[in-house]
Amino acid sequence: MAAKSKRSSDWIAECGIVLATAALIGSFGVPGLGTAMERSRANEAVEYLTGVRLAQERHRLRHGRYAAELASLDLHRPLPASFRIGDLEVVEEAAEEEPSWALTLTRRPTRLVREAYTVTFTERGFDPTRSSVARLLDLAAPAATSSRR
Repeated sequence: MAAKSKRSSDWIAECGIVLATAALIGSFGVPGLGTAMERSRANEAVEYLTGVRLAQERHRLRHGRYAAELASLDLHRPLPASFRIGDLEVVEEAAEEEPSWALTLTRRPTRLVREAYTVTFTERGFDPTRSSVARLLDLAAPAATSSRR
């Protein structure tokens, strides 16, 4: 009976070690999971703003100017729920400037998002100078440097 009791206590100790090891490994994975989820949210904003950019170009081809309101665009994607939308800034042709527009999405605060970040697009695509999301995403340079047609 004493041998059986010793085996039970060994089994309990081994289970405790396995659980402690699993908890330790899990604690390393959780912060990475949060970062991956936030990257996914930021990518949703980029996809939405890419849709806005394409819709703005379609609007300009049809009407000769960029839309001053999002309601005028044929957007096929809803605003990501995790973001607050800024004002659509449109600059019509001036003496030496081409028409342009800009739109910024700001991450809504959550208990996991300590610092709000912004994603801004213009007629040229992602604008790294007006966005604070670059630290979270590794956005491809072609989107930021693509030329207008």
